Amino acid sequence: MACVFMTDADKRELQGDISKLSEEKANRIVETASGETIVVTDSSEAKPLGLAIDGKSEQNQYSGKNLVENTQKSGIYKGVTFVINEDGTAIFNGTATEKFELIFNDNVYLEAGKYVLNGCPSSGSDSTYRLACYFLDGSGLFYVDTGSSVTFEITSPVSMKVYAVVNASVTASNLVFKPMISVDGGTYEPYCGGIPSPNPQYKQEIRNIGVYDEASGKYAVEVKCATEDGSKETTATVLLDEPLRKEDKAYWNGGSKVRDDRYRDVEVFDGSDDEGWVAQSTKTSGNFRWTVVTNSKYKPITATNVVASVLCDQFIPKSFNNVYDENQGISVDSSGNFSIYDESCKNMTIAEWKAHLAENPITVEYELATPITEEIDIDLGELSMFYPTTVISNDCNANMEVEYIADTKAYIDKKFAELATAMV
Repeated sequence: MACVFMTDADKRELQGDISKLSEEKANRIVETASGETIVVTDSSEAKPLGLAIDGKSEQNQYSGKNLVENTQKSGIYKGVTFVINEDGTAIFNGTATEKFELIFNDNVYLEAGKYVLNGCPSSGSDSTYRLACYFLDGSGLFYVDTGSSVTFEITSPVSMKVYAVVNASVTASNLVFKPMISVDGGTYEPYCGGIPSPNPQYKQEIRNIGVYDEASGKYAVEVKCATEDGSKETTATVLLDEPLRKEDKAYWNGGSKVRDDRYRDVEVFDGSDDEGWVAQSTKTSGNFRWTVVTNSKYKPITATNVVASVLCDQFIPKSFNNVYDENQGISVDSSGNFSIYDESCKNMTIAEWKAHLAENPITVEYELATPITEEIDIDLGELSMFYPTTVISNDCNANMEVEYIADTKAYIDKKFAELATAMV
């Protein structure tokens, strides 16, 4: 039998075939996992095959029930350090050298009716710490909350103050006071003028995925792969032209580009002539709601009682009917036009409204009538996974989905463990 010798060309061709076969996805165990932090327990030492980052649109919205505006400033008083947070809560630390009372607010004016005082940390008492309110009508009347709230009723309008009390020699260790007087009590809300927020006086930020990077002018999401003990890690920064909003998704498939699917956008209205504002009627003759006649890029509603999927830093989303009926808020109509009813601006002229916007711009996040898909050049550098466990996280608390090559042994061991658990 004759021997057949391979030429150098044959060897190169065979080597290429072997390399191609080794890279074929069909010959690997490919798995997916998702979450804000993903723990992969069967990963191999390889780059992810794909990585998707989901958008998010979040905003604090409040009913306006809290009638206590905490105007106190942070400081130290009689041995206790107190920090007043932006949301009106207060953190106490230290040992009181003598009994003290710390007033939180200017006068709270209450109409006749029933109210609830709450916000004292749990386990308060008359001998340690408590939250109280006292009437300013000379009656000497006061009410005390020691951690479980207190309900009181007044028969005529009255002003009152709300204050914390810490007795002498009592040690406060991260005691969080949440001073609130409301009609129904319940979960604490910051003071926002006694009306629902967002509103023009108490705006609420819209939060998305991506941190603005001044150097690049883009929005960055840093992704990290680390070992379980954190001793090794690889990182990559995804740079996007816009932050990722609700339903948006950026997907990297292992190549040099990211597909950026956009379902929402944002606009800042500052009264410019190109915005197309017009005054439209409400249920009351002579009152106006303010409408942007658009170029149909905003997704219209399907019925006048439907609340559109919008967010605004100054107005709560309402249905078209609600806004027409003079409920303060923002709506979208069946043609995709924005309408805003602002009680303080209902009798303005169009020129006055635009001048108002120039001083108080309004930010609106809205749903696109037609989604947009773009491709962005990307370099995820040395982002790679570890054997046998990889913890994948990001700096924006974004939900992710990763596609990866599983280590064969770790994968089989994991499946046997899952099977054993299911049989118990």
